[in-house]
Amino acid sequence: MTEAAPNLLEVRGVSKTFTLSAGLFRRDTGVVRALDDISFSVPAGSTVGLVGESGCGKSTMGHVIMGGLKADAGEIVFTDPEQGPVNLVGAGKQTLRHVRLNMQMIFQDPNASLNPRMRLFDLIAEPLVINKVLSGKALEERVVQLLEQVGLSPRYMFRHPHALSGGQRQRVVIARALALNPQLVVADEPISALDVSIQAQTLNLLKDLQQERKLTYLFIAHDLGVVNHFTDTTVVMYLGRVMETGVTREVFRQPLNPYTEALIGSVPRIGGHKRGRRVVSTGEVPSAAKPPSGCHFHPRCPYAQDICRKEVPALREIRPGRQSRCHFAETLELHGMTSEPASAPVPH
Repeated sequence: MTEAAPNLLEVRGVSKTFTLSAGLFRRDTGVVRALDDISFSVPAGSTVGLVGESGCGKSTMGHVIMGGLKADAGEIVFTDPEQGPVNLVGAGKQTLRHVRLNMQMIFQDPNASLNPRMRLFDLIAEPLVINKVLSGKALEERVVQLLEQVGLSPRYMFRHPHALSGGQRQRVVIARALALNPQLVVADEPISALDVSIQAQTLNLLKDLQQERKLTYLFIAHDLGVVNHFTDTTVVMYLGRVMETGVTREVFRQPLNPYTEALIGSVPRIGGHKRGRRVVSTGEVPSAAKPPSGCHFHPRCPYAQDICRKEVPALREIRPGRQSRCHFAETLELHGMTSEPASAPVPH
């Protein structure tokens, strides 16, 4: 039996709220609890998928991890190769500056990620220049190496982003993210802005780079078919709460939360595999500013009972390696996929 990899990142009880304001004098009108006591771990060398409908808080979680947003409560512990475990919430500027070198982000829209006035050479070299890692000939050689690693010719280095296709621009974003040799890459919907014809190519590139450079991914997505093929473990979110966690194949084959079952049921086909009984949630996603009482999912849940409307279910371990936030997780017979997913993430 192989020993489990140590956790590179641990999110412990993280919460984040935003204040709503309106009117001429911007008076406070309410609070949105974007993240509500979020906890999960990311083992070194693995790919963890963070999934859920739009507005569930998954992108907010990515930005909080990277420091673009500040958590209101909780801990985000990153195991730095030199400093060991570091709690990013409340850490000093010098510590954060050092740790951030080992954490990088790939954003959803390559057009918004790249300055249109800069050449590709300058875009990719910028992290190395700012952090005073390389200069001169060594810097140029490093940019050439990064371009080649993401499948782009070095002759592109003096072009501007508008001269490239969407897929090529996203490869530049990936090369830029890898410039400082990070351990953790937070990929926020990295293929959703790309044509379907090149999404598989980008996923294969990410998987190849992970194997070559021993990268760890936090993969944020809403496409369950991609998550099914690409990730090792899955964290399912709904209205700022974690609803279920577990090994991806097990989560898709036998979900332990009605929301996960509904997500699977809403997808026409997942990786070409058949599903069991189709269960789809009804109604609209509630406003995050006025979430339902008790279990947030109860207004759309076909299994909801009185306790679901009154009491918030705890996220608890239902079986080894599987957690669910449902009062009836042990007794419900939920339906997922009826056959094993393919072993390869995406066919080459």
